[in-house]
Amino acid sequence: MRDEDGLLLVGYRAVAPWIVPAPRDDPLLPPRVLTMSDHLVDPVPDDDTWFASAEAAVALTRHTTETTARVMAMGVHERDADDVIGLRLTLDTDQLCLNENVRTPWPARLYVLGYELIGIEACGFHSWLCYGEVASWAHRTLGLQLNSHGLVNSPADAKRLGEAAEEPGSGLPPIPWVAAAIAVADQ
Repeated sequence: MRDEDGLLLVGYRAVAPWIVPAPRDDPLLPPRVLTMSDHLVDPVPDDDTWFASAEAAVALTRHTTETTARVMAMGVHERDADDVIGLRLTLDTDQLCLNENVRTPWPARLYVLGYELIGIEACGFHSWLCYGEVASWAHRTLGLQLNSHGLVNSPADAKRLGEAAEEPGSGLPPIPWVAAAIAVADQ
């Protein structure tokens, strides 16, 4: 079974990599991290913009001065989709807009680079990396290493991380945490 089996496409965003600032310099993070969180990066053209197709996002980034922005795809596993949709509706946020009626399978042409742990909140979602030196905590607690993109390597490790994040003492807020697949879509 491939890691992409069972993934549903959330959507596309144009984002630049997050450059980890020196005060939050975690030795387990690479200098540049791929993230979909608008709390760490500024999506193009703005924080609320998601695209239904990679082509629409690519067309927009061709006409912007932000040259480091890449079109990224995000997906969640079908077992998490109902929870994500339910939380989105309960919190009345327009982010993480899986189409509630048509579940779009993960495009076979997209290679998953890794998994970002996202916490779903009323403001949309946060990356787990928004909360300080959590990569070091994950390494100490679970033995996890992040890959060269700053992402968790496997869905199984991302699930373990999500479960640990919801435990008291994790240093992360007590919100629902979900593993989100991340891929570059403009190649």
